Amino acid sequence: MMKRMESLKQALINDGLIYGFFALWMGANIGLFVYTFWLFETADIHVLMVACMGSSLSLAKASAATLNLNSALILLPVCRNLVSYLRGAVIFRGGLLRLLDKNISFHKWCGYMIMLHSIIHTVAHMYNGLNFQRASEDPNFVPCTDYFVPGTPIPYYFSMLYSAAGITGMVMCIVLFLMMNASFEYLRKTNFEVFWYTHHLFIVYYIGIITHALSGLVQTVNPDGSFTKAGLTAWQWVIGPLVIYGIERITRLFRSTQRVVVAKVVQHPSNVVEIQMLKKGFKATAGQYIFIQVPTLSSFEWHPFTLTSSPEESFFSVHIRVAGDWTTSLAERLGCHWDAKGNQIVKSGYKGNPSKMPTFNVDGPFGTATSGDAFKYSTAILVGAGIGVTPFASVLKSIWYQQAQGLNMKLRKVYFIWICRDRRSFEWFQDLIEALELQMVSQGMQAFLQIDVYLTERIKHEEITNIVTEGDASEDLLHGQHTKTHFGRPHWDKIFAETSTKHANEQVGVFFCGPKVLGKVLHTKCNEYSDKIQHGGARYIFNEEVF
Repeated sequence: MMKRMESLKQALINDGLIYGFFALWMGANIGLFVYTFWLFETADIHVLMVACMGSSLSLAKASAATLNLNSALILLPVCRNLVSYLRGAVIFRGGLLRLLDKNISFHKWCGYMIMLHSIIHTVAHMYNGLNFQRASEDPNFVPCTDYFVPGTPIPYYFSMLYSAAGITGMVMCIVLFLMMNASFEYLRKTNFEVFWYTHHLFIVYYIGIITHALSGLVQTVNPDGSFTKAGLTAWQWVIGPLVIYGIERITRLFRSTQRVVVAKVVQHPSNVVEIQMLKKGFKATAGQYIFIQVPTLSSFEWHPFTLTSSPEESFFSVHIRVAGDWTTSLAERLGCHWDAKGNQIVKSGYKGNPSKMPTFNVDGPFGTATSGDAFKYSTAILVGAGIGVTPFASVLKSIWYQQAQGLNMKLRKVYFIWICRDRRSFEWFQDLIEALELQMVSQGMQAFLQIDVYLTERIKHEEITNIVTEGDASEDLLHGQHTKTHFGRPHWDKIFAETSTKHANEQVGVFFCGPKVLGKVLHTKCNEYSDKIQHGGARYIFNEEVF
């Protein structure tokens, strides 16, 4: 019991506000469900229909109310401009910022709730049809609706399927099934196009949910014995979020039509292409991301990429790993080619006629957990795994420029940890690390930035022998830098213990981008070691890169 309480206490250190928001949202769902169920069970205007169909009617209407709530909420987290605006608001600081960074998680929660209550609603109405059919066969049957007349050739059960409610219900179930299955991480990463297209079926879903009650199957009883259709109510729930989302899409459309100039294309080893672009009025902070569309490849697809340029540079850039159909086609249009091992076939990028350069549309930038937040701490730990290093390229560049300009920063110490399996992936990032180190050495600030690279790839014995034999003891044995390369995975307990000793009683910002499994480990360590602050440790604030 004590161990569970200790784990809960540690979890609340970083995520208390997130758990509180989740509890509020879950409470709203449960409260609305229970209230609507109770209303249909007890209200006089529903007594005939409940007597005829049973509590399955109350269950169907309670799940419908919860569906309306979540159908309204699910749009707001994906309004990227709204989220970015809120991140810049004065009231959003600390835990509230981390709450905003969970916008996609909240979007998923709402999606799961919609799927759950769609199943409940559908199954409950199936029972309603059967119960009504059985009740209507009773000689003493008292009509509870004038939509169906007992004794007609077409039974109620089948008439319900042919009604507006039945048709829209079936269409919405199919749409939700397609959207949910295309949202699984594996399919989303391997075939983003399927995810993108199926998710835009949300338009069909909202048309369905607004018109679902058009036929008026559920009716109330008036004092004179006549019946009144319940009417359309779903639109009252979703109209506000739909308007906000409409403004969001118009804003995206306007920004995406602004002219983008591709200033330079650089082909890097290991199937990586760097694209440097210019756009009038474009302003970004360190660690933000953009969406890119190439009309010649697809008229509708937008793909997210983290900015690798810093705010101080005159252009903005992205580094794209060529791994799928869309990125492969893009690289070919830019004149970039690699052999089977990822070696460059040509030494530079685009060599064709500039007039044939594909047109780029850019939407953004949008804020995330690393968007300048690292500069709000005196000590920051940046952890990038594999291609997850890209947002930190922007942060490290910004540090370099601010140091070069002699700007006064709150940030006094940066620990940068990069975990990578393939050592060849270091190549495109190498120049930045070297330039940053030279800048720090020239200003006598070697202690400001500590870079540790962890190489998880198994290296042959003879390669290690050559590295040790030829390397300078004062430099990194693998790359010839002051930065040290470690073989194997980080020993997190050792890293956090040493940092806690060096920065006792401080708040240390931990920023991570990479696999979810590693993110969970880091999150746990942040909570675990933050709990030791009363014993002279540090408090670790965990932030994770999401988009």
